[in-house]
Amino acid sequence: MFTPEGYWSWTEMIDATSLWTLAIVSAEIAPEFNFQEIEDTPYKCRRLLIERLASNSRVENAHEAWFAMDLLELWVLANFMDTYDAVLCSPDGRTLRCPPIIKAHGDAFDWWLWPLSKNKISDGEANTYFEGFRRDKFTITDARARFCAIDYDTGTIRLKPNTVKLLSSASYGHNGGDSNEDTLRFIDEQIRPIIGWSICWNANDVPATMKEIFDGLGFGDLDWTALFEKETSSQSLAKNGMHIIECVMAAFPDGKGDVTWSDVESRVGYSRRSIIRALKQSGLHSKWAATGQTQ
Repeated sequence: MFTPEGYWSWTEMIDATSLWTLAIVSAEIAPEFNFQEIEDTPYKCRRLLIERLASNSRVENAHEAWFAMDLLELWVLANFMDTYDAVLCSPDGRTLRCPPIIKAHGDAFDWWLWPLSKNKISDGEANTYFEGFRRDKFTITDARARFCAIDYDTGTIRLKPNTVKLLSSASYGHNGGDSNEDTLRFIDEQIRPIIGWSICWNANDVPATMKEIFDGLGFGDLDWTALFEKETSSQSLAKNGMHIIECVMAAFPDGKGDVTWSDVESRVGYSRRSIIRALKQSGLHSKWAATGQTQ
C-alpha cells in the first residue's frame, strides 16, 4: 500500500470512518456519550452501542447487533467514498484522480438509506444481507469484498472473479455499455492499467471538521451539541492521559517494536490517536515508537 506524505491512507480512512460511525450512532441512540469518550475508548463505546442496539430491538439479538454495527461502518465508508474525491497512487509514486466507478460498491451503497433510519436495521436495502447472515451464508467479510475493484484488506486496486458482475450492479454501471463484452473492454482499458495502485485521500479534499463531513453524508439534521460541546476539564484530560500511558507501558514496556497499530489498540484499549496524543504530551512518543511507528 503506497500513500504520499500528507495523504490519508486506506487504513487511516478505515479507522476514521469507524470512529465517525460511533459518533453518528451515539448521536442517534446514546446522546449521553461525548466524542472525547468515543475517541479515547472506541472499543468500550462500540460494545456499549452494540448492547444498546440489541436492547432497543433494532436487531433480533446481540449476535446480530455486532453484524449491524459492522454494516453501519461499511455504509459510512462507502458513502464517504462516493461523496468525497479520492486519489490513486502507483507503487512508484505517481498519482491521479480516482474515477468514481473505481470506488463503487457492487451493492450500490450510495443508494441505500442509512440503515439505522429504519425501526429494524434489517428492513429496507439491508434485508438481503441480514437474511444471508441469519442463515450463516453471509458475513461482513463478504460485504466488504463486494467493492468492484478495491481489495478491502489492502486498499489496492485489483480484479476479482466477480468484478464484471459487481461493475454491472454498481450504481454507476460500468461506463462501458450494456454487454459483458463492453464491460470487459472497460476493465481492460480503465482498470487493468491501475491494478496494484493504492487508493488514498488528499487532506485538502477532506472537510476540515467532522460536522462538515457528517453534513456531506446527510446527517446535517442531527443534534451534535451534546457530542462535541460537552466540556472536558484539562485536569480530567491529564488524568486520562496518564491512565493511557499506564496501559501502554503495561502492554508494551519495551516499546511498540513491530506490532501493528491494530494490535496495539486492541491490547491497550485506546485508539491510536489517543495513545499518540498521550505519549506526546508525556514526551515519550519518540522513544516508545522508535521502531515500527508507521505500521
